[in-house]
Amino acid sequence: MAFWDDIMNWLNPPAQLAPGTEQKAANYLLANPSYSARVLANTTPYTQALVKQATPTNPTTDYDALLTDYGGGDTGQLYEWQQVTPWQQAQLDWEKKKWQQEQQATAQQLAYQQQQAAAQQAYQRQQLAYQQQQLAAEQAWRQQQLEAEKQQRLATLAAQPKSWLEYAAYANQTPVIQPWMMPLMPSDYGIMSVGQAIPNWSSSDMSQMPNLINPSAQYLARIAPSQQEQYYGYEQARTGATPEDTQWRLWAMGPPSGANRGLVQQR
Repeated sequence: MAFWDDIMNWLNPPAQLAPGTEQKAANYLLANPSYSARVLANTTPYTQALVKQATPTNPTTDYDALLTDYGGGDTGQLYEWQQVTPWQQAQLDWEKKKWQQEQQATAQQLAYQQQQAAAQQAYQRQQLAYQQQQLAAEQAWRQQQLEAEKQQRLATLAAQPKSWLEYAAYANQTPVIQPWMMPLMPSDYGIMSVGQAIPNWSSSDMSQMPNLINPSAQYLARIAPSQQEQYYGYEQARTGATPEDTQWRLWAMGPPSGANRGLVQQR
C-alpha cells in the first residue's frame, strides 16, 4: 500500500515530505495520466512544476489548463487524464479517509503523551520543591542543634577555670593577660599589662605562648583557687601537662633547705 500512502501525502502533504517524494509524485503522474486530472491540482507547487517541465507523453495535453480549468467543463483535451474509474476513486477516497483517521489518532496520541509529560514534569517539580523544603528544614534544625551544643559546651567550659583558654578558642576569642600572670611574666617579654592579648596566642597551637616563671608554693597559696586553676590550665594548654603533673613538678622543685624556692611573694 505504499503507493496509496504516497498519494495521500501528495493530497495532504505533511509538514515535511520525505526526500524525493515530490519527484516520485511527478514521475507517477506522467506515467499514469488517468490519475492526473483528479490528483495533480491538489499536489504541492513543486510537484506541479515538475510535471509541467517534463516532456508529456501526449504533446497535446495542456498542463496549464489541467491546473487551472479542472472542474470547469469539458476542455476536449483532458479526456485521457479524466479516465478515473469509480473503483479507483473509491479507493482514493478510502485511503484518504484512512490516512486522515491515522493522522487524527496520531495527533490524539501525541496530545496524550504531551499531557502525560506535562503531568510528570509538574509532579517532579513538586517533589523537588518538597525535597528542597525538607532539606532546608533539616539544615535549619541541624544548625539549631549545633548552636545549642556549642552554647552548652561554652557553658561547661566557662564553669571550669582551668579551661579558660579552651573556652577562648572555642568561642573564637583572644584571651588576655590575667592579674595573677603579671608576677610570672618574664622580663624579656617587654612591658605587659593586664587586659592585653597574650603574646603568640593561636587557637590551633598554644605552645608558643610565654613560658611563665614557676610560682612558689607560697604564691600559689596566696592567689584564689580559680586563679590556680587558670595557671594549671595555662600550663596544660602550653605544654600538654595535666594539672596533677604540674602540681607534682612544682612540689618536686622545692627542696627542704628552702633553696631554689622559685618566686616568693612577700608583703
